[in-house]
Amino acid sequence: MKKQLLFAAAMFVSIAASAQTVVYPCTSTSEDGKKATAVNNDATIEGSTSIEAATISWGSGVLEPSTCQKTHKNVAGESLNYFGEEGTTCVTKWVPVVASDAAIKKLDDAYAAGQYIDFKISETDQSKYLDIKSIAFNAARYGTDAVRINAKLLIGSDEAGETETEWLFTGDTWESYTGGEGFWTEATGAEGEIPGYGPAREDASKANTNDKNEDGFSNIVIPITNDIIPADAYEVTLRICFYGIGSNKALGLNNVTFTSENLATGVENVRVATPSVDAPTYNIGGRAAKSGLLIQKGKKYVK
Repeated sequence: MKKQLLFAAAMFVSIAASAQTVVYPCTSTSEDGKKATAVNNDATIEGSTSIEAATISWGSGVLEPSTCQKTHKNVAGESLNYFGEEGTTCVTKWVPVVASDAAIKKLDDAYAAGQYIDFKISETDQSKYLDIKSIAFNAARYGTDAVRINAKLLIGSDEAGETETEWLFTGDTWESYTGGEGFWTEATGAEGEIPGYGPAREDASKANTNDKNEDGFSNIVIPITNDIIPADAYEVTLRICFYGIGSNKALGLNNVTFTSENLATGVENVRVATPSVDAPTYNIGGRAAKSGLLIQKGKKYVK
């Protein structure tokens, strides 16, 4: 009995929940608040030593970022710094390659032209999955009402392999993601229209904006379920496509954040392994078992 208790103690796994976050600030350093002297395309990771975040990348239709925005305006028209009164931190601007007279006004055309930005994370521990609960980011249109954005997810999972979602922003979903910040333009076929979701303008005093973006952004949160990202996903790329503008205008993004709430041990995220046929199996309490979450020769698997 004592041996069995010792074995159970050795196999016992803490199931305390731990939040894990990956955050891309999407900021630049600038002396004049306009021209970027250094661009931060990397992420910070908290709560995990096995999740990796790739450097931000972008499609062929996007210029390498070199400009930024230091200020925004509230409803009263007062100019405010995004990151406090002092300092040189600014929001990186994302600009398309095409000139203003060749601005792409349809989502699928912009996607085909490579007007997108990628944020990719992966779980490197073979015993765990990502288990993403939400994806959030801030977005702003600079100096124009024409910016439109949409997003999709590129997913790597054990069972389905490489897949991608449909576009996430629709006329039915955009308000639940944004709390009504920004606006939606439905496609009617009218000449010159730019259908899709328009994020908040950095100047809240302008027409076609509202008092919900006092921080100069649309604050976007996309809840994630297994219908969007399967439970066995180990790699996810958030791809944000933008369109409606040429190279004289810009999109701003900030704090692109992936959040998960895994069990600290990854018990809920164990990748299925092939068991040995000649060794006994136990549950996490140390009792002999033949199905469920099992431990065999010190390794966990699901049967």
